[in-house]
Amino acid sequence: MRLGTDILRGGLLRLALILGILVFIASGGSVLATSFSGTGAGTAEKPYQIATCNELQDIANNPSAYYELTGNIDCSATTSWNSGTGFVPITSFTGTLDGQNFTVSSLYENTGSSASALFVTTSGATIKNIHLVGGAYHDTNTSYNGSFAAYANGTVFSNCSSSISILSDAGAGLVGNMSGGSMTDCWYGGTVTSSSSYGSGLVSVDTNTVFTNVYTTGSVSETGPYAAGLIGNISGTASVTNAYSTSHVTAGVGYSGGLFAIATNSGGFQNVFYAGQYDQGLTTGSPFVGTGSGYGLLNAYYDATLCGCGTGGSGGNPVNIGNTAPNYFLGNNTNQPMSAWNFSTVWQTNTGGYPTLRLGSLPVDSDSDGSSSMIENAGPNGGDANNDGIADSAESNVTSVVDSVGGKYAVLQSNCDSNSGVSATAAPSGAYADANFEYPLGVMNFTLNCGTPGITATVVQYYYTDMSPNGLVVRKYNPSSHSYQAIPGAVITQVTIGGQKALKVVYQITDGGPFDEDGTANGTIVDPSGIALANVTAPNTGYGVVTNNPIRPLATGGAIAVVLIAAAAAIRKRTISSKR
Repeated sequence: MRLGTDILRGGLLRLALILGILVFIASGGSVLATSFSGTGAGTAEKPYQIATCNELQDIANNPSAYYELTGNIDCSATTSWNSGTGFVPITSFTGTLDGQNFTVSSLYENTGSSASALFVTTSGATIKNIHLVGGAYHDTNTSYNGSFAAYANGTVFSNCSSSISILSDAGAGLVGNMSGGSMTDCWYGGTVTSSSSYGSGLVSVDTNTVFTNVYTTGSVSETGPYAAGLIGNISGTASVTNAYSTSHVTAGVGYSGGLFAIATNSGGFQNVFYAGQYDQGLTTGSPFVGTGSGYGLLNAYYDATLCGCGTGGSGGNPVNIGNTAPNYFLGNNTNQPMSAWNFSTVWQTNTGGYPTLRLGSLPVDSDSDGSSSMIENAGPNGGDANNDGIADSAESNVTSVVDSVGGKYAVLQSNCDSNSGVSATAAPSGAYADANFEYPLGVMNFTLNCGTPGITATVVQYYYTDMSPNGLVVRKYNPSSHSYQAIPGAVITQVTIGGQKALKVVYQITDGGPFDEDGTANGTIVDPSGIALANVTAPNTGYGVVTNNPIRPLATGGAIAVVLIAAAAAIRKRTISSKR
């Protein structure tokens, strides 16, 4: 009797679990949210392409992959994310983020007792060519916080900057706690307000990191101990070469310094200067190091008038004593220590201002079609993915991108003046999926800039894949109505280009016609479309308009439930029979 009851209970519990999972999936959910919503493959050769703040947040789904920004990103909407707590800091980042010298603006976090940073922890990661502009982090976390990372272990930072305003119990401009790795050509230009300890312009606490060509501006205010314009506590084999701070440092109690609060590092400091205001309060400090031992100080200078330190610095060279040389560090590259810096390719002078680091160049898009030359030149057939004898990066009406579905290349060719907005992404799912079709290669989104109103354009697409064209059709997706329709006359063939197989799609579309999404004969054609494969239960015609009903997945889930309940009844019947 007990055995039969256990069998019944176990069978029903398993069915309930399966039912829950299937209904969840049918309603547009997923069991594991591990995908990236943008394009790319996440590899070094084909990084995931980040174009929006949502896609920046998606790094959390795969923190070990390769990512790059494709343009400037506005994150001002994060002030209303997650009931006002904003962007969620990403944990355990071990991948590569290349900002390609684009900016992320207005990033907002209000994390309470949790760490505030773009990344909570990084390990062996690379973060480069990215600039965080404006925005604010608020937290009550008594551990470490920073614009890019709260904790960074063995991480390489290069050509990165931030002006995020940080209000924290223990905050720093770029990184909270850093161990090993390196930081090169980076700077902070915001406001750090800290109430616990180690409020710092660049890094709160560091061990064994090599810093080269770094600087801070703005202000650091610390009501607790250990305030510093650059680094709060620096130790081990860490070194700092070619650096300065103009930050206004306001210290509370304990030790503080214009550049460093505590220094016990054997690597020392070389070619550095401090030109900020330094308010000591109840602290012990100096324009360079508040307290420490074992460090070396070589070619170090400070503005004695600005800092209010007089000539009582800790081993450095005071300049502008009695305000006799107020422009000592301004607008030149010949005064010490700047004469030792590289002003050819790294630093630049600014008339009447302090030196700044040169920004690297933005990614080159030589044909201005929205896909960088680097991506197009890395495409199949030596960068001539449509095989017309001309590099795709040299033709504004030929655009090659990385398909986010399979990580392979997709190419758009048109007879219009230029293409724009080209991407290859997964087809809509959940409530807006195409009811009777699947899209194994996703949907290609694009705009054709044809110039002539009412023109009929020829569209040619290449999808690099081994798939056979048998059973495939081309369907148009209209995002405004979430409807789908087959494109008449579209032809799909398999071709081989440069030794690689690809599907070639050819069809025509008229500006202002039924397949032009904007519906206006204005010389611009908008046409998301994709290669579709009919579901086994659907007629394989490819024709007919399908307009989705948002409750369709729930209905599907209901059908699944009916089937499973019937199965449960059958199990129960067999179980009862086994007891007899």
